[in-house]
Amino acid sequence: MIRDEAVIFLCPSCGEGRLEESRFSCGGCGKQYPAVSGIPLLFREPREVLEAWAERLANFVRESDESTKQLLKDAVEPGLLDRSRRRLVDTAEGLEARKEQVLSLFRRAGIEPSRAAHDSELESILSYVALVHRDFGWDEEDEARASLEAVLSVVGEQFRLGRTLVLGAGTGRLAWDLGNALSSSDPILLFDINPLPFLIGEALRRGETLELAEIPGHPRRSNQAVMKRTLRAANPPPPGLRYIFADALSPPLERGSFDTIVAPWFLDQVPSDLATMLPKIRDLLRPGGSFLHFGPFVYHPKRTRPAHRYTADEFVQLVLREGFSVEKATYEPMRYLGSPASTQSRVEYVLTLHAKSVETPSAPLALESDPRWLDERELPIPRFTVSPSFELPHTAPRRVSELVNGTRCLSEIASVLVEEGHLADDGTALTATRACLKVLWKMRVREPSD
Repeated sequence: MIRDEAVIFLCPSCGEGRLEESRFSCGGCGKQYPAVSGIPLLFREPREVLEAWAERLANFVRESDESTKQLLKDAVEPGLLDRSRRRLVDTAEGLEARKEQVLSLFRRAGIEPSRAAHDSELESILSYVALVHRDFGWDEEDEARASLEAVLSVVGEQFRLGRTLVLGAGTGRLAWDLGNALSSSDPILLFDINPLPFLIGEALRRGETLELAEIPGHPRRSNQAVMKRTLRAANPPPPGLRYIFADALSPPLERGSFDTIVAPWFLDQVPSDLATMLPKIRDLLRPGGSFLHFGPFVYHPKRTRPAHRYTADEFVQLVLREGFSVEKATYEPMRYLGSPASTQSRVEYVLTLHAKSVETPSAPLALESDPRWLDERELPIPRFTVSPSFELPHTAPRRVSELVNGTRCLSEIASVLVEEGHLADDGTALTATRACLKVLWKMRVREPSD
């Protein structure tokens, strides 16, 4: 059987048989699972997954060729600045170079573009290419460093990862850094279904370097339309790091196998209702195991119904209701995908939370209703103390906490935040202040009467 220090893989097809190590085959139903570039494909129907990747690859080639053709056509337009013409030609050449680099990577894995009819609804093969450049290509690594520091800030100096599962691992960079920072020699299993980041991550794990052109949609200067990037690992991988193609929504793993489960920028994006993932996470953890959540709450409107677009405070309540204890959490803005060659980047409020699976969970907690002063903005807000386990960032939430004096109301606090420049005077101050207060109230030190 495949057994990484007591981590047991189950057959994705029958759900019961254990997988034999030598051939990735089920000892129960006999089904075999292939590997690409050394990464096992633990899907119920791996052939269908490979066919979908081949189709996505064909879509990528077609779209790349169409864009290149249009750029070269635009480049001969009369009256263009020389710099504009050069930018268009550079971009066309960059698209061609990137196409060949991506094709080479997939061909090494035995995957060729499909010749079948193409489904334009399939996700682009390049959907997560910006993450690849951020994690392994940009000279500035502020975002990767900030992510690592945020997670380390909620686990403490004595924390040990132990056997770790990462759901929706992306490129694997955060897990890679965590393993090194915490000197882990235990298995760190990375689960994801997107091929490009994993194929690149696995190559870097083996010590390779790769070339992959970055083509910013909105370059800062005309000579930054295409950036030649060399992808390399900043540090050697932790010894137990392992990339595995598998569905993080239904991990084919034995219950109670893990000391730590990490969900980085995953729960708001992938499941249609993140609340359904919390029991699965708890089942996979040993009693007392750690759940590390790291990410914002930005939902896909077509995938997630409004009732399931939980805010940070609602998420904390769901975690508590599922039988976890919240050890420490922070909620603060973080820069996201700020390429050094692009005019664009995003800032998102990110909840970093460390929770533990309690050995004997109490009865499920009822979701408490919001206090009246959150809805009636002129009511005074009573004094309350935020739990010391909840680390307030040095921004608006901290100032909100300071302004709660027992007499001020929601609208008064919002006005002060606007006057002091913490919030913009654009009609959103009340909403932002209410959101901060909701999180602070959920993380308060509870009195016996609560």
